[in-house]
Amino acid sequence: MRFRGLQLGAVLLVLVGSLPTAWASSDEGTCPWGVAYCPLQGLPFLDVDNDTNDNLLRLVSAEKHFALPVYAFPLDASRVRNVHFGYHYDASVGVPTAAPEDTALSALKNQLAALGIPGQTLNVPEADELDTRFVSNSIASTVSFIAALQSESALTAEQRKALAQIRLALLAEGNAVDSNDHVGSATWAPDSAAGAFYRYLSAARAFYYGNYSVALNTFSQLAKNPQQWVAQAASYMLIRTALNMSTQSAQDEYDMFDARSVNKQQVHQALEYVQAYLAAWPNGVYRDSAVGLQRRIAWYLQDWPVLGPQYETALMHAPDATSLKNLVAETDSKFLSRDSYGLGFDNDFVSDAKMPLLSFTQSLRFLREYYRTSSSGPKITADSLKELQLLFNQAGRQPLGDYLHIAWLYWQQQDYQAVLAAVTPQAEVSDDDLPGFSQQVLYGYAQMALKQWPQALAHWKSLLAHTQNGERRAFLQAQVAAVEVEQQNVGRLFAAGSPVTNLRYRSLVLKTLASPDLLRQQVSKGMNDDERTIALHTLLMRDLMAHDYSAWLADIALKNNIAHPAGGDDFSDVSLAQFGWDGKTAETGYYCHPLHDTVQSLAQSPSGSHSLNCLGEFIRSTNAQINTWPESGGNAGLDTAIERQKPVIQPDRMALYRQVINNPNSEPEDKSFALYRAVMCYAPSGYNDCGGQDVSKAQRRQWFNQLHRDYPGNIWAKQLRYYW
Repeated sequence: MRFRGLQLGAVLLVLVGSLPTAWASSDEGTCPWGVAYCPLQGLPFLDVDNDTNDNLLRLVSAEKHFALPVYAFPLDASRVRNVHFGYHYDASVGVPTAAPEDTALSALKNQLAALGIPGQTLNVPEADELDTRFVSNSIASTVSFIAALQSESALTAEQRKALAQIRLALLAEGNAVDSNDHVGSATWAPDSAAGAFYRYLSAARAFYYGNYSVALNTFSQLAKNPQQWVAQAASYMLIRTALNMSTQSAQDEYDMFDARSVNKQQVHQALEYVQAYLAAWPNGVYRDSAVGLQRRIAWYLQDWPVLGPQYETALMHAPDATSLKNLVAETDSKFLSRDSYGLGFDNDFVSDAKMPLLSFTQSLRFLREYYRTSSSGPKITADSLKELQLLFNQAGRQPLGDYLHIAWLYWQQQDYQAVLAAVTPQAEVSDDDLPGFSQQVLYGYAQMALKQWPQALAHWKSLLAHTQNGERRAFLQAQVAAVEVEQQNVGRLFAAGSPVTNLRYRSLVLKTLASPDLLRQQVSKGMNDDERTIALHTLLMRDLMAHDYSAWLADIALKNNIAHPAGGDDFSDVSLAQFGWDGKTAETGYYCHPLHDTVQSLAQSPSGSHSLNCLGEFIRSTNAQINTWPESGGNAGLDTAIERQKPVIQPDRMALYRQVINNPNSEPEDKSFALYRAVMCYAPSGYNDCGGQDVSKAQRRQWFNQLHRDYPGNIWAKQLRYYW
């Protein structure tokens, strides 16, 4: 990520940190952490495999009672399947409901009207068009400048109007500030209020252009100006200017920012400016930004023992959820995961009682399987764990130490009996007690690892019965479902009074592990028409896959149990209309009857070659299958439990074609088509897309030769030119 300079923010010159768009904690995925349309993707406890950002954000949010940027987990998820712990591209979590620039523009128009400046003279760049240090050349900063003009009684109306127009001209330039380092021309005395504002604009323009020596000189003079707004803003801008000067040669061979190459002398000068500003204006307009710049200075100086506690303090004083999310991202990129961003810093683990949250989060990261099995890298040993527990006790954070010990037993030592001995099971845990809930999760995990299925089931059910948080309920339902699957008791998930009402989980189990009898039961007794539709679609596909054609003819009539079959985009994977196939989409040149007639023929003659080929055409042309994509992933332990059962969900077209090919009574029309289709299963990639066992290239070559030898001039022989 190319360094984007120090940016000016909403209150004229407030810092907006330039964070690299990177993958937090080396947890790469398809949805970058912190992006507006990417809610948290981790599980709702302190899981070592959660993104480090997620764990830190969850910890602080729980203490500050901030709402988490998670997908909306409804308490009743019996009609939706898009409730999971994976990536959500359809969610708008974190998207601002109101654009700050729109509000600022309205304020600016009011200011200009009061100054007698026509609104049509506004020429304002879009906020997303501004780049690097020009970001502060914005509507909001212009509003703040004009507000300062309006508050200065020493200015005449004409001076206010003229200075506002100069500021508007600078705003209109956006990123295109040219090499002129002065702002127009003016006759105001330098020691007058008008002269002070004018000189400030001149210095700001020099800053935008990158002429930092001119800007630094002017801001230094203005820092002692009797006009208080100018003096404070100039004092703050001294920090910004010195920091920007320090980075002028801080690029590597790829023109990427390299913080190790900053000019340390200028960074130390910036630190002196920060201290001077905070001493002069301890409650100044730019106080928060100046404190934030101290973090940047510590980062540039690689002063990790200073930077860590600064971040800890900033996190605990975050005023709102949005600010906290931005701070977490900055903390991770600049401190916790600095080794993961290509910055080349050493990432020797730093623990300190002044930063217990960061010490805990980083320790949790080092309990991952990678660090457990790696011969290098940080490790949490029994001795270091004792030191960390003392650290947390010293910082008044004993629950973090307690959980870290249990996490160490579970993930690092894999001593599940020790976990059970260390945790007291509880049914009720408050929403803001994240370490406490996490302990209960590891207790249940340990029971499952020891295959204590009845005990684990009772534990998860007890927690679920006492939990009202939607996200936790979704997680706990998945755990209940996982235990039932592990015990091969999937029928209990659909019994009356089952605590698992999440349609996503129920649908996934129906599609993968339900017996025909259970599917028939749910077609008539499912909790709603959506589930009944899923059950019937799955049942009909299972009948075809089992070649139980008589059962299919009987089961198709069960659709009368569904008053309103699920449809639309959300349920396109289980559309019952698919079974109304009329045969017209079969391969041109090969006639097929509708599916119902085809299945009826197969019920009477299961080896009927033409009907078998047409069944294959139905599957091919409609892509008929048991499609688990809408429910796959992000289902906590349920995904793993189902995967262990190795369910078969794809129909086997290849088996249909082989049956026709191997039938000596097949008509030439049907056998030649089956040979063609069997080879085409591998076109053009060379991989089988027809299901069933793979066929060797030698076998495909044999079929290819058989088609051309036995049926010369045949339409299918003419079309088949390769055997892949």
